Amino acid sequence: NVRTGRWVMLDPEQLCGVPRSEWTVDRRFVHAVEMGRPPPWSTMRGVRYRLLVEVALRRGADARRSQLSAGELRRLEAQVALRSMRRLVEAALPRVECASLPCTYQEWMDQQCSKALVRPAATSPSAGQPAGGAGAERATRLTISMGTTSGYCGALMHRMAAKLRDWTSDGDDRPPSSSAPPATVAQAAGRLRILTAVPDPICDSYCRRSYRMVCPGGYERAIASALRKHRAALQLPAEPVPPSGPGQGVAGHLSGDLTLLSFVYAADLDSEWRATLTGWQADSFGHGAHLLFLAATWLEVKGRPTAPEELAWDGKVEAVWKDVLSGCAAAAPTRCVVRSVLESARVETRQLYLAHEAKLLALAAARTVPALPWFNASWSGVRRGEMRHHDHTRIHFGDVGRLFLAQLTLNVLPILLSRPEETLPLLPPPRVEQ
Repeated sequence: NVRTGRWVMLDPEQLCGVPRSEWTVDRRFVHAVEMGRPPPWSTMRGVRYRLLVEVALRRGADARRSQLSAGELRRLEAQVALRSMRRLVEAALPRVECASLPCTYQEWMDQQCSKALVRPAATSPSAGQPAGGAGAERATRLTISMGTTSGYCGALMHRMAAKLRDWTSDGDDRPPSSSAPPATVAQAAGRLRILTAVPDPICDSYCRRSYRMVCPGGYERAIASALRKHRAALQLPAEPVPPSGPGQGVAGHLSGDLTLLSFVYAADLDSEWRATLTGWQADSFGHGAHLLFLAATWLEVKGRPTAPEELAWDGKVEAVWKDVLSGCAAAAPTRCVVRSVLESARVETRQLYLAHEAKLLALAAARTVPALPWFNASWSGVRRGEMRHHDHTRIHFGDVGRLFLAQLTLNVLPILLSRPEETLPLLPPPRVEQ
């Protein structure tokens, strides 16, 4: 509410019922879904590698067993199995120290993967069910989850599983090439016998099955429902919200005091951007907006493999941009605005940015799509020490940069909203000295 300053933030799950795991997308996963193939676990960003383990305590592992009831015995066995497995897993995973600071990406990933979590399996343990015939030990089912979501953790999980099998196998069954458990966990290893150890990867994030971010049931209907629910928090008068229907834009649901900002993360031009813009329809996240800002990313500014100082722009890249910008024209009355790539520490060749910006502005002008040439502002701000990248991604700006970019956006809104016939840039982009 621009009059009172009261605001409400809703995530896609609260607004449209889209679970957190589907807010972002992995191109490899979507491609596998489209082709009807199994998920490519080893290369996926959002895979959570898990090991489902069924273990039994060896006989005589606890002297109190004969004194306990059946229920108490089952609980004790589960607790001993869980504690023992946690010690074994901790010993089986490497302790990664960075050779120097900051850590390399591989060192950082090794550290994250090694933070495994051992807990009882979601399914109930096979309490009271012998693991192998009359008089055999009862089994306890455990889940070992690797410390972060990445296909990179798969190899480490398989090495850990091999160690656990070796350490808990009987002496006669132990392969000649296997290693004995470390002395610090020899007692824990002697308590357990692993019956099964089955890899069970799951998609934990980046699980959307399509490139488009959709709002089931329609985005504008979801906005109307949210306004009814949050009128008091937004300090709006108790007046009915206009009904949602064909041709009824989001603007029809907003009073003169309200503004609505929607954000969709889509990084890849060829897949995500193209699918979003060419498939713009009622269930598209943000459908019915006045303005649709497209922020080109550092991935667009790359040199050729054989000539790193030359922009990797060819007929395919140009065709994709034409599809995206043509999709903008088809999204009317929503008006697209495209922003050039901002300075990134991942690409430090200024000429690549300028070459990309020149090509992008020319394509946008040909399709009457406003363009915001803000590269020079971000490049100059970083080189003068006024702006900086605050995290290990080397992409995201700190608060000063964010406020500067937000202010630029606010400054241009009156032009875009009051003079829709004009095409930006109204002036050529300024040149900044090297």
